[in-house]
Amino acid sequence: MRCRHTQAKRSALRRAVRDRMSSLFAMVPALARSWFELAALVHLIAVVSLVYSGTRREAMREILYGALRSGLWISGFFVLFFVVFYLVAAWL
Repeated sequence: MRCRHTQAKRSALRRAVRDRMSSLFAMVPALARSWFELAALVHLIAVVSLVYSGTRREAMREILYGALRSGLWISGFFVLFFVVFYLVAAWL
């Protein structure tokens, strides 16, 4: 049986994590040390997506559509990993 003190600490920690997660904008400084790094990440995703899509297609419309799709996939994985790492860091 757990003591009430430990349960109170955990519930307070969960409330703090929930409050931090309530705003995505509040998470941005934790995800990137500066706005420059975040902007560099956006440019890197765009370039990688365009090159990857350009090697698979020939028509410009298909290249841009494929780049958009792969860019969204890459961004989604980055967001997923950032949220998981943020939650692990907040839990520890």
